[in-house]
Amino acid sequence: TGVLSNVLTLLASFNANIITVNQEMPINNYAFITITLDISNLNVSIDELIEGLKSKKNIKKVELIAFEG
Repeated sequence: TGVLSNVLTLLASFNANIITVNQEMPINNYAFITITLDISNLNVSIDELIEGLKSKKNIKKVELIAFEG
């Protein structure tokens, strides 16, 4: 399976509801992807979610852009 598929599966396992996915055209085999999530039912901490994403193969960078609490 692809990298995006693995990311979405991980997010679903953490009960993160995906609102939007925006992906840029890949350059040098990497694509910039922005995912907007509803984390109201998250079953892990934000830090655990970020670390889980970082641990996935072929993920170069994970960044929290904004948080509305």
